[in-house]
Amino acid sequence: MLNSIFILLVTVAISNVFEKNFQKIPGSYINITLGIILVIFPMTNKFILGFNAELFMLIIIAPLLFFEGQNTSNHVVRVELKSIIGTVLFLPIVTMVVLSVVLHWKFSLILPLAAMIVAVNIPTDATALSAVIGNKNISSRLNNTLKMESLFNDATGIVLLQAAILWLSAGKLLVIENSEHFVVSAVGGALFGGTAAFIIIIIRQIWIRSDINVISSQLLVYLLTPIIIYVVAEHIHISGIIAVVTAGLVHNSEAKRSRFSVPRQFHVSMQYINFISEILSNFVFVILGVTLCRIFLDQRNYALHNFNWLWVGISVYLVSLIARFFYALLSKYNGFDAIVFAFGGVHGAVTLSLTFSLLSESTSIVQSNYALILLSTTVVIILSMTVPAIVVRYILKLNDGEQKFDEDTKQKIKKNMVHQALLVVEEMKIETYVKGRVKYDLLDQISQTTLLDFVKEWRNQSRKMLFEKAEIKQEKQALMLAFKAEREYIKLLIHSKTISDELGYEIYGEILLSESLVIDPDNQFS
Repeated sequence: MLNSIFILLVTVAISNVFEKNFQKIPGSYINITLGIILVIFPMTNKFILGFNAELFMLIIIAPLLFFEGQNTSNHVVRVELKSIIGTVLFLPIVTMVVLSVVLHWKFSLILPLAAMIVAVNIPTDATALSAVIGNKNISSRLNNTLKMESLFNDATGIVLLQAAILWLSAGKLLVIENSEHFVVSAVGGALFGGTAAFIIIIIRQIWIRSDINVISSQLLVYLLTPIIIYVVAEHIHISGIIAVVTAGLVHNSEAKRSRFSVPRQFHVSMQYINFISEILSNFVFVILGVTLCRIFLDQRNYALHNFNWLWVGISVYLVSLIARFFYALLSKYNGFDAIVFAFGGVHGAVTLSLTFSLLSESTSIVQSNYALILLSTTVVIILSMTVPAIVVRYILKLNDGEQKFDEDTKQKIKKNMVHQALLVVEEMKIETYVKGRVKYDLLDQISQTTLLDFVKEWRNQSRKMLFEKAEIKQEKQALMLAFKAEREYIKLLIHSKTISDELGYEIYGEILLSESLVIDPDNQFS
């Protein structure tokens, strides 16, 4: 297992480098491609463990959904409640009924098998939405709808899949029993997740206000929260997915109203959340690439013998696309937004996870039918991740608003900002070597220092203590005045509308972080 984790993490690191240098290619595609390469080479493939659906949902999906829930305003959920019910109940059920009939009629599949194929393709993936919109903006209403759908419809897919499995084993569709199960699972998951999260929050808030508060322990409890809630919820047979999403929503309000109680703790928590979310998101797509490649290799005999899986997969994708488009029109979206919503139903690793769970949940499914489900689902995933990139990003152009700022613009502004700070430092009456170190630190903000400069600074720092106390104080005061000049420059640009608030506050925040490294003793090495 350690070898597998190590290889996957190194792959994620390499993927991030590629993503930085090839910004026109969505990062999810790069991750998937590298995952496929890992399987192609026997040297790496032999060290990577097989896909474990239960472990994947517990360790990766549950924390991701929890963090995504925490990043979602409760107000948005209340406002979008009608839309949530539509995308989590109405759209999946109608799609399942229509598609099951189409697959039964077109490919002579028995209805329970057709329902299974549709059910595993219900969950959508929020992390792959960038493949659809690129670096362009979409309306806030459409963005909220797609986000809410991806948060809650995983549970719908799980319940519908269980209903299809029971239909296959019992020989009849138990509508009332399945409806009751859905209500108990969904409502129970929401109640349990909300209650458990609230209790944990109260305990943590009491802890924060006590004399025994320890940041590391608080952070550990927080990171374990989604895993504990998911495990307990699944153990008592309610929706673990809805439980962790609800728990995340409850934590959203806590974060907004207690961020200044212990600022350092909140800041550390946010950094960990952002780091872990990014790693897990990339991890998901590397695993997806590995798994997709292995599916085709393992099922190649069946795949080459009968191409029904290909046409079934294409049919599922096209009918789902049409259903999503007309649902968006019924929801009073304009034609453009309806198209974006239709293509926004991107499927990913959760869909594969449901497919692999069939072997453990059902004993009534024969190997050939399982191969059909597995391969057709793979087709749906590939189509849902590639077609939107072509249709939406390059044909439709998504011409609906202002593009987000790019890195070149940001770097140009930061260069001008540092120039203002250097002018202030140049006028200071401080020791020459202190001034040199301050200039080095300021230029380092915009990567204007050479490797030779760094080696020289490193050698001097390693050999001896450079400054006496008075000189250390001089350096600190010089940097603080320089950062003040930078902040004043950015404030001027924001107030004059020269740059957007988003870009301005991002740079302003970076300056404050740099300043905290100077004035906060806990952010410094001895």
